[in-house]
Amino acid sequence: MLEEGIKGMMKDDDAMSACKNAEVLVAPHHGRDSSYVHDFVSHVNPDLVIFSEESEGEDGYTVPSKYGQVANGEVVMNEIAEEGEERFVLTTRSDGRIRIQANNETDWRASHRPNYTTSMANSRKYKRHKSY
Repeated sequence: MLEEGIKGMMKDDDAMSACKNAEVLVAPHHGRDSSYVHDFVSHVNPDLVIFSEESEGEDGYTVPSKYGQVANGEVVMNEIAEEGEERFVLTTRSDGRIRIQANNETDWRASHRPNYTTSMANSRKYKRHKSY
């Protein structure tokens, strides 16, 4: 199980030192409950959590609220509305393309472009390059 792998990694002092107080956490396994380990997420202490999620899913196994309760929050720019809003969790399903621009260790910013993936999937360029 993924949870066991995360708990195993938590026993590695070097790994835990490397991820402590990270600004961004890309959640494992699409943010599913089976991969959420509260002690690990608390240790990482992220400002922002990101996960890819194809659809809402009828199984209800995604846990953005759990991650959001641990994340510190960061102003994220909506590229369409050209407005920033404090966010704790971003998902590709809800937020489209997610971009992290890092200039150095302390200068970084996040943005998202809603509906980007849907518009790209319907574009001529994408249809022309499909391999299936």
